[in-house]
Amino acid sequence: MSTVSLHDAHQLKVWEKVEIVIGEGDQAGHYLARIQDFLNGGIVVTEPEFLHGHSLLTENSAVTVVVTREDAVYQFSSAIKRVLSKAKQQYLLNPPRHIERVQRRLFVRVELTKKMSWARIVPVAEWQSLDDRSRWTQTSTVDISGGGVLFRANDLMEAQTRLLLKVSTLSEIGLPETVAAITMRGFTRKNEYYCGAAFILADQVRRYFSTDELRSLPAEITAFDINAQNRLVSHIFQLQVSLRRKGLL
Repeated sequence: MSTVSLHDAHQLKVWEKVEIVIGEGDQAGHYLARIQDFLNGGIVVTEPEFLHGHSLLTENSAVTVVVTREDAVYQFSSAIKRVLSKAKQQYLLNPPRHIERVQRRLFVRVELTKKMSWARIVPVAEWQSLDDRSRWTQTSTVDISGGGVLFRANDLMEAQTRLLLKVSTLSEIGLPETVAAITMRGFTRKNEYYCGAAFILADQVRRYFSTDELRSLPAEITAFDINAQNRLVSHIFQLQVSLRRKGLL
């Protein structure tokens, strides 16, 4: 974890999305807001919108603010309060003393054992029915990142194999559970099979699937877009923070 020096908040941008996190681990509450303005007393944000979690956001709460950008994920400690300005309610975040650069977007993985299942997508001409072509195999994840997942397989999969994945982690954070993926590598370790697969984003599906295939595949695969991926990246970031605090990373 490296530190990016910022003077107050001038390098943050108006209308930039921020995720506000209160609490830690599985009990943390996650909220989404946008930066509206910068004042001497802090950062003005839109009313925080609840995303997922269990901890409620209350006035003067100590929070972690997460900013996801193309190059990395950043975070800083703050506190939130509500104020009345010209008869209008505003939400203010304390400005950061410094912002920490936490990870390169997509590429940092966290070890995570979660239930998942996978199914090969066979050519459309071979489909007899949805159930016939989707022979689901139950397994578990080994690690996960914003870009994909490593899981235990029952054979050695070839690269560029198209899959449907049901990953419990996604549904736990309010994302569609089923995503499309493409295998990147298969390997064996201590006589066990493993497969690494990359998620296929909504704007990439037509690169991998024909129109007829897309009509027959679960519609939710087109819901895993860049915003959904950013939510997953932020979730992984919070897992890393929690594990570091516990001395496990």
